[in-house]
Amino acid sequence: MNEFLRNFNSEDEFNYSVHISDEFRFVYFNNPKCACTTIKASLNLACAAALGRRLDYASIADIHERSQNLLATPAAIGYGRFVEILADASYFKFCFIREPIQRIVSAFASKLSWKSESLVALNRWLGRRDGDPINFADFIRLLSSDDRLRDIDEHWRLQRSQVCFDLIDFDKVGLFENLDADLTAVLERLFGGGQPIFDVRRHFSGNESYSKNLLETLTKDIRIQIDQIYREDVNMYEAAGNLGTRARGGVASLT
Repeated sequence: MNEFLRNFNSEDEFNYSVHISDEFRFVYFNNPKCACTTIKASLNLACAAALGRRLDYASIADIHERSQNLLATPAAIGYGRFVEILADASYFKFCFIREPIQRIVSAFASKLSWKSESLVALNRWLGRRDGDPINFADFIRLLSSDDRLRDIDEHWRLQRSQVCFDLIDFDKVGLFENLDADLTAVLERLFGGGQPIFDVRRHFSGNESYSKNLLETLTKDIRIQIDQIYREDVNMYEAAGNLGTRARGGVASLT
């Protein structure tokens, strides 16, 4: 398990990021800022409906609270069993990824433009006061200077690490930019069709990060810096266009 844990800050963080269903034989590797709330809600609600169980979400916090949902963690099923599942071709393994520039802009807008837990943690890492603001250009310069800073928070960590891309033989790697089609395909594969997508943006409008304006203001130099910081993610994302790949760590058909 150490090879998985190296991608995260703690064992708890790793367990929080992996969602398993024995009943429907799948493993989902969560990727923040990649429609993860919508995906987690849709999967849990589909499982509940198929099992005849009631599951309601009164808030976004309910979706992220593992104890209120149906999907298991690796620790809950046992790490030995988890390793067996990863080697079992009958279990459907999947994740979703996002174009790296859009993801880091979304992460900054939703997590660092106000006094969030992420901003407080970042400031403490930097030896600053908890509520000190930071602008996007300075944030990118900091990431460029220290890979450890890049990887301390799941919202701007390398996606390649977050989804354990090089450790899993994925059956499907969906794209944020093709969410409706790719998530529908996942739900049809797992539940036989008819399960709706629970779009968090429609149910809880406050979840939107409003990052469009920031994205439009990015200079060429900042875009180049982001490309360098997230080069491993850029390579992974570009590989998503290679449909049908079935090598370890490769991208499976996205159709």
